[in-house]
Amino acid sequence: MSKCVNEKCKKDPTKSMYMVVATMDGDLACCPECLEEFKKQRDHFFNNIGDDQWYDDWMKGRIEY
Repeated sequence: MSKCVNEKCKKDPTKSMYMVVATMDGDLACCPECLEEFKKQRDHFFNNIGDDQWYDDWMKGRIEY
C-alpha cells in the first residue's frame, strides 16, 4: 500500500483515478488538490528548517500541518 504525500491525507493514491506523480522519486498524490497541499507543506518545511527550535519540534512530532 502506498500513502499520499499530503500529510493530512491517508489515502492510497494507487487506488485513485486522479493520482499525480508529486516528486522525481515517484512519490504520489491521490489528486491534484493533495499535490497542491503537499507543495504548501514542503515549502513550509524548507522555509523553517533553519529555525533550530522549529526543527526540534518537528523531529519530536510536535509540528502539525
